[in-house]
Amino acid sequence: MRRLNEISLKKATARKIDDHILENVVHEGQIIEKNDVIELKDVNLTLAEHSDYALLVCVERLAQITKEARGILATKQMARNNIAKAIVVSSKEQRKIMEIYQMVNKPHHHLKVFDSRCEAMEWLIQQLERNKIPLLKTEDGSCSQN
Repeated sequence: MRRLNEISLKKATARKIDDHILENVVHEGQIIEKNDVIELKDVNLTLAEHSDYALLVCVERLAQITKEARGILATKQMARNNIAKAIVVSSKEQRKIMEIYQMVNKPHHHLKVFDSRCEAMEWLIQQLERNKIPLLKTEDGSCSQN
């Protein structure tokens, strides 16, 4: 049986980098709303086969997330099976919004904001190692990718 490795949605693409690392790319100029967050969570659980996972989120230029969607993201339900989340931003404005999100919403999982995809991946691997979750395969997860 072939495993599902990538799912494209209207506003984002979700893919499996490793058995325990997923990547969500929020497409340029998109505004992520509450329903989009819920849909992405369902997709992530499907890709992770309902196992624990670390999530790399790459936010493309001019992408945004509504206040309501940020609130939903911080809930315990949305943290289910998510060990850690690394968010790679593409602007100072996105970084500032994510830093405020962390202070106000206090997510139920480890979350860190990065400017570099490579640094974000390294941090996620450390989080998996701390939780004694092995990396089983790497598929297009190299630091050289954008």
